[in-house]
Amino acid sequence: QCTDTTGHGTDLIEGQSASFARIGPLLYFTHAHGKIYCVDTSAAAPSVTVPEKINTLLERLRREGPTTIQAPLQASLASDGGILIIGYPDVTWDTTMYYAISASGEVIGNLYADATSITSFDGQGLRGIPVPVDNARDVLSFPSVDLFENHTTLTGTSTGSADKQVFLTAARSFAEQAEAAGDHHLTAEPVITVASKQVKSGKMEVMMLLGTLNAMNSGDPDTQPIIVGELQYLRDHGAELSAAARKAVEDDISEWRNTIESAMNTPTETNYMIKVVADVDQAGTVDAGSLQVYADEGPPRGNAWVLATQYFKNSRSAWVTVAQAYADAESIAAAAKAP
Repeated sequence: QCTDTTGHGTDLIEGQSASFARIGPLLYFTHAHGKIYCVDTSAAAPSVTVPEKINTLLERLRREGPTTIQAPLQASLASDGGILIIGYPDVTWDTTMYYAISASGEVIGNLYADATSITSFDGQGLRGIPVPVDNARDVLSFPSVDLFENHTTLTGTSTGSADKQVFLTAARSFAEQAEAAGDHHLTAEPVITVASKQVKSGKMEVMMLLGTLNAMNSGDPDTQPIIVGELQYLRDHGAELSAAARKAVEDDISEWRNTIESAMNTPTETNYMIKVVADVDQAGTVDAGSLQVYADEGPPRGNAWVLATQYFKNSRSAWVTVAQAYADAESIAAAAKAP
């Protein structure tokens, strides 16, 4: 008898119940400060084994977890969709960390919950997109494996390492071209986070959030259309303008110069939501030649998907033209002359 089902102290250690999880014929169990054990119940002569990778993780959790007198603590086990889930308190005791473990003992990902959200991490510890959940630390209890998979990086998906690289390369190329379309360049490698993935009707669709640090391409600010147009207006009409009107246009030009110089010298952050779609065969192999990249032009996000080529074209068409800047200067001068 490992578990107290009577309420009369029949646990191996009174007050602590053993924890069990079954994945097919494999029965995992642990108790108190012990290891996580496994029994293959389908074997002719079942025996207890000690999964090495799983217990290496357990040892790490105990080293990094609470260090009060109650530690080390018993892990909690559960299973979902053929995946073993291990729960263990974090060092602050504020929440339980949940780890999803594959059949081979590899960490697929882990989840952390706080007062406002659930945050996922992939097998390499890369942070995913937080999922807003009120009072998450109290409501999260042995979550579905979908949470581990749908909000992490590509690690742990059905794609292999080569296929994973295809999607990451497409995402990085999009980031470079998106910045170039806005006369900017990347100042650091983009942070790529997979928000969701699905395979349907022979196609794999991966939705990704790209976080970039970028700066405007260097050059003479006076060659920018916004300044070229306003300078041209002053050359054409400066002599007939009142002092107040001329100063108003000159002040606007000065402000634009400062803004452009700052954009050239101070990196800023820009986020993009993209969707990469590719053909995939029954074995899960991605056809790199079939890749199509879409970008979300929102708002609202998710309702304005356009091909990346159209997205770049729209970005370039949004630039202020010399004619528009000329008209803006005329409006500024007119407003300055008004009583």
